Amino acid sequence: MMRKLREGKGKAPEPNRENRENDSCVFIQKRLRGILARKHVERLRTEEMEFLGMIRKKKTPEEERNDPIKKMEETRKERKLVQVNNWMRYQDAKTTLKDEIEENQGVDIMEDMLQQRRDWINEWKQMRPGKIPDDIKDFY
Repeated sequence: MMRKLREGKGKAPEPNRENRENDSCVFIQKRLRGILARKHVERLRTEEMEFLGMIRKKKTPEEERNDPIKKMEETRKERKLVQVNNWMRYQDAKTTLKDEIEENQGVDIMEDMLQQRRDWINEWKQMRPGKIPDDIKDFY
């Protein structure tokens, strides 16, 4: 029919409702067949590439459960969690120990340091009679 129209022979049929419906059905069928054909070709292409080893095969559910990379990531997360907990415990223990030392030995340490400075000042006075040190920097 289209050939006759192109060649100029015959007349185009008058578009009535039945012809429009048929043309619409044919148009939709062509489009669907094209889509299905492309999907089929894509599936065949994927299978061929898997067979040739150009792409990896999809993992089975069992392989996905036993995936070593996922296990590695889970283990790493667990270790990081343990590491954070240990770090927090360490910081708490350090603060507690510092407070304990300050509470128990802080006064003794301060008295010892004060006594060392006094001894140094007395030695300074003996070496230089009548003079007091200008600056305490020489002590350190």
